[in-house]
Amino acid sequence: SDVFVARAGDDAASISAGILGKRALLLTPAIYTLTEPITLRSEGFVVLGIGFPTLVATAGCSALIVAADFVRVSGVLVESGTSVASTATEPLLRWVGSGGVGHDLFTRVGAFSYETPAKPSCLRTRADLHLSIEGDDISLDNTWLWHADHDDCDGASDTSYSKHGLRVSGARTIAM
Repeated sequence: SDVFVARAGDDAASISAGILGKRALLLTPAIYTLTEPITLRSEGFVVLGIGFPTLVATAGCSALIVAADFVRVSGVLVESGTSVASTATEPLLRWVGSGGVGHDLFTRVGAFSYETPAKPSCLRTRADLHLSIEGDDISLDNTWLWHADHDDCDGASDTSYSKHGLRVSGARTIAM
């Protein structure tokens, strides 16, 4: 098959190994805790999330790095899982390749009551940058770069930290 199907319990290492030689990644509904980024290096690669898969970037790393041209990413929620007490973070989603399309991309920073082994319940989180577009000719449709203004942790999101939502340094980016 040309598609790697990620499932609950997969991490960045298993997903990165699984996509080698593939043309696409299907992210099934799950919370994927990442201690390193998933880096897309194949031209024309496709990432499709179904059921709002959540990539939680921990340790200040990016969750997803698009390092190839003509990549398409759709239906993915990227969340900060890095403590607000940490030093500077990498962008939650970093797009370096050119000619790509992002659709239904969501990022969020805040405190949420669910927990994973790498993210305690109600952790106040930070992201210095939600989305960095460094490649040229990128088209974005339906992006939501969100600092939680409500949560299920008695307002702990109010003291989470977001510095910038979007930074574009590439040429001819279109965002709708």
